[in-house]
Amino acid sequence: MNKLHFWRQAVTVVLALLLSAPAWSQGGGKSLRMVVPFAAGGAQDVIGRYLGNQLAGRLGQTVVIENRAGAGGAISIASHLNPKLPNDPKKDFAAVALVGDTPMTIVVRADSPCQTLADVLRDARA
Repeated sequence: MNKLHFWRQAVTVVLALLLSAPAWSQGGGKSLRMVVPFAAGGAQDVIGRYLGNQLAGRLGQTVVIENRAGAGGAISIASHLNPKLPNDPKKDFAAVALVGDTPMTIVVRADSPCQTLADVLRDARA
C-alpha cells in the first residue's frame, strides 16, 4: 500500500505541474493559474492552495487555483485493475517531488464480519 500511496502522490504532483506549465510563461504582473487535478475541499486541494500561496508570496503575483477533478489517482491504480493498459506508471512516469502525505483509512461497521484488511480485500475480490 505504501508504493501505491507514493505513486498516487507522485502522479498528483506531476499532473499539477504539467497542467500548470502554461502558467509559468505568464509574466508581467499577470496572475498564474495552477490546476489541481482533484475536487475542491480535499487534501490535495488544501496542499495545492498552500503551494499557490507560497508561490504568490515568492513571485509577487496572484496565483489562482483551479480544481479540475478527474481521474482521481486512477493513473496510479489502473495497472492493478487492468494489466493490459498501454502504459506502466512505474516505468512511464518519474516522481518529481513529494509534496504531501495524505494517509487513508479503511473503516467498516462495528458489526461487520471484516475485522482485518485481509477480510476487506477478500470480500472485495468476491
